[in-house]
Amino acid sequence: MNRESGLVGYLLKRKKIIVNFAIYFSTYILNKAIPFILLPIFARYLEPEDFGKLAIFTTAIIFMKPVLDLALCSFVTIEFYQRSKEYLASLNASILAAIFSNFVVVTFLFVGARFLVGNFLELPLTYYFLIPIVCLTSSVFLLHLIILRNSHKAFEFGVLQVLGTIINFSTSILLIVFLKYDWSGRALAEVAANGSLAIISLFFLAKYKYISSNLSFEKLKEAFSFSLPLVFSILFISMISYVDRFFIREMVGERALGIYAIGFSFGMILKSIINSFEQVFVPWIFQHLSNKDKQKIHKIKLVRFTYIYSFFLLILSLCVGIGGNILLLLGFLPDKYLGAGEFIFWIALSFSLWGIANVFSPYIGITKKTRYTLLSTGIGCTINLILNFALIRHFGTIGAAYSKVITVITIVGLYFFFANRLYPMPWFDYKAFKISLSDLKEFVKIRK
Repeated sequence: MNRESGLVGYLLKRKKIIVNFAIYFSTYILNKAIPFILLPIFARYLEPEDFGKLAIFTTAIIFMKPVLDLALCSFVTIEFYQRSKEYLASLNASILAAIFSNFVVVTFLFVGARFLVGNFLELPLTYYFLIPIVCLTSSVFLLHLIILRNSHKAFEFGVLQVLGTIINFSTSILLIVFLKYDWSGRALAEVAANGSLAIISLFFLAKYKYISSNLSFEKLKEAFSFSLPLVFSILFISMISYVDRFFIREMVGERALGIYAIGFSFGMILKSIINSFEQVFVPWIFQHLSNKDKQKIHKIKLVRFTYIYSFFLLILSLCVGIGGNILLLLGFLPDKYLGAGEFIFWIALSFSLWGIANVFSPYIGITKKTRYTLLSTGIGCTINLILNFALIRHFGTIGAAYSKVITVITIVGLYFFFANRLYPMPWFDYKAFKISLSDLKEFVKIRK
């Protein structure tokens, strides 16, 4: 096999991509390693109920963020390589103005709902103000990260993300260990970290002239037409990933939710690995899909890569499941958190399956028929809600993990069905599967 003809060749011939991948990978790993290393410290000062409240706080942020920023920042990536810097500066300023205006509206409605409906999150009133603030500041930071990534400034991208993690967890240690705060210490540290990063981001966006005083309604209208459909898809995915926390709190209790959240933290290790791989591999898939001259050859390569990558992710989920349980048995956390072990493999497996689903999504994206992605996540969300109620009721907390895995398997199947319908591939070609095994051997040989 020609070493330069496949994914390996693509990477070997593009050293900058390898360097950027290494930076993204090390950044993701470091960002997940810091909280994971500090987890035993927090576990000794906080009770499972504290982790339960913190899980509700972070989940509320995840749900509110797409509602507040309306996925407008994603439009910057589409325009970045096609427009002038002056155009982007006007677009960025218009997006930030729209997000801030929506922040005022969302905060008013959110706090108003607290008084009209009652304390539906079961959190102090202060946090109904802080949750929208975290969403606003994280959106400003996200816009800056998008500019850095598209400018191929991977080092600056990594430094800022690590800086945010350091601010977050150093503040957490100060508040929880020294000042004896409860779960609110972690929540307030989240506010401090995102606020600091937003200020830094605004400074650099202004310094390098990526925002201007020239607001444009026309640019904003175009951004809205692109981003609004994405909001629903993001919300569906967020519900699939996090709505189980509300079911657990209501049907089992806050203590059980805290134990589940600890198991979720172990599974998140795999998500960081998958995210870093996708920074490199998804563009590679799009490049091959766009080359019409060698379409038949590329189809074999893509099928081959999908088999290898999927197998790799499933093995990783097994490793995370076994490794996490070993750490718990060795006393990594206090004995009161040993119950988290039963969730780790299932959470890791669900992230692996999401990674496989994301390999099929470019086939839908290349045809610009993203309504099929929305349809798939919508069906998955509906199934997830039904399964959470039924399985948690029958099996207890572990039912949430089961429902997550079953839901993502369903989405993988739907993505595969629609992807193959829109962009047919030789998925069941035995020759393609056989080649995938030889390509794996070749990959190992080259790495040696």
